[in-house]
Amino acid sequence: MEESILQSENKYRQLVENAREGIWSIDSEGVTTFVNRRMADILGYTPEEMLGKSLFCFMDEKNINYAMINMKRRAEGIKEQHDFEFLHKNGETVYTSLETSPIQDKEGRFIGALAFVADITERKKTEEKLTFLSLHDSLTGLYNRNYFEQEMNRLQEGRHFSVGIIVCDIDGLKLVNDSFGHNQGDEHIKLAADLIKWSFREGDVVSRIGGDEFAVFLPDSTATDVEHSVTRIRKAVDEYNSSGKKPLLSISVGSAVGHQSAEKPLRINELYKEADNNMYLDKLLKRQ
Repeated sequence: MEESILQSENKYRQLVENAREGIWSIDSEGVTTFVNRRMADILGYTPEEMLGKSLFCFMDEKNINYAMINMKRRAEGIKEQHDFEFLHKNGETVYTSLETSPIQDKEGRFIGALAFVADITERKKTEEKLTFLSLHDSLTGLYNRNYFEQEMNRLQEGRHFSVGIIVCDIDGLKLVNDSFGHNQGDEHIKLAADLIKWSFREGDVVSRIGGDEFAVFLPDSTATDVEHSVTRIRKAVDEYNSSGKKPLLSISVGSAVGHQSAEKPLRINELYKEADNNMYLDKLLKRQ
């Protein structure tokens, strides 16, 4: 009988230790009572390093609050599956999917919790990368037209007193491509993107909406704010051109500012067309 029990325990231990998922148990205070090797590997520790330590030692402050809520739900007898972020020993975020259950004694009292833990960090990073690529231009790193149109809809539905829009277009990009090659043309686009981006605050939405066209939204801005922004763009271009580098860069700029009122609601699409028309007017004036 004892031999049979020992064999059963050994079999169970091997199953746990060789499991592809992490297994983690804690007591009612959140102190680690067991982790298998896979669980320790996920977070960069040995099982011995994790035993006896609080669950909260393996997460940042924000997630401690979430974990405390989850602990309360386990104490209420609730089982659930959810994603959670832990901290690796090296300080990096580890994204996981947890299947958690309460542990109860014979009288049904809560004495801890058991979690089966899958490391989904690579999947999460891939998802984040795909999301980034779906909203950003691959050449310049700026937001793309897809994001620009989403932002246009958000601004239309928002409650902004005013919205400014600036539209920029690189002059003579075809000539640069024909004279210096498309690689230089790409560098010309990246240069323009950088100069435009550096002319705005970090949180402002700067988008590449076409091959040589860019647009910037400036919510809650006055006409003076927008004019100052246009001036910064032109100054940045002048400073680059005065450095003696070739080919020279020329950017046509147009802007518009709309104000919200009960009599005349803000029409973001019409505002964009106005800024675009002003950009083409700037381009025509240069040709004259």
